[in-house]
Amino acid sequence: MPASPSVPADLAPVYVPAMCTLMGNDPRMEVAAGHPLILMWGWSAATEQQIRDYLDAAIVRVTFDGREAAGKRQGGTPYDQNAEVYRVLWTAEVGVPARGIHVVTYLQIFSAKIFDGAEYFGPGTKNEKQEDRCEIEVA
Repeated sequence: MPASPSVPADLAPVYVPAMCTLMGNDPRMEVAAGHPLILMWGWSAATEQQIRDYLDAAIVRVTFDGREAAGKRQGGTPYDQNAEVYRVLWTAEVGVPARGIHVVTYLQIFSAKIFDGAEYFGPGTKNEKQEDRCEIEVA
């Protein structure tokens, strides 16, 4: 069952990464019932130019229970001094999901070859695309 479109103002949202195994996490996570759910995903790179290259070349599709999640870009490209990278972030509100298992899929392809400061991504590289499938158990 899809999430309800209304978001209660009195319950804190739960932020859930749209990528789980790509980030080294378990493919399933549990969240408390009744809270609004916000999916988040992003990209990091060594330079601001590499972030711009990413924004020009990346095509990302995130779904929640088979429906595309429309991401909103958050802010600019802040520099994370601890990780020593620039970051760009998107979030998508998906409402208050019903109890049970919900599936998030993540697909990222590239229209051109790019470099993030450590690896190459896109056509002709070992990272032509990135895919993930995560489950959210609402209990």
